[in-house]
Amino acid sequence: MGEASLSLIGLGPTEGISLDTILQWSVMMNAIRRGLWWWFVPLGIAIVAVTASLLIISTTMDEVFILY
Repeated sequence: MGEASLSLIGLGPTEGISLDTILQWSVMMNAIRRGLWWWFVPLGIAIVAVTASLLIISTTMDEVFILY
């Protein structure tokens, strides 16, 4: 989430392309005002899915290692 936040405001790494860089481009090109939802909705869903899966893995690992 840190890299996503920094890339969205333009402070992240610039030498590669990431989901967050593409999301920043869609904000800069006014995709929301133009109604081009396919520029930002799939990227937002992908970021949420990765973050949620890492949270679930972390919570599961905590449960496993606390019990043993």
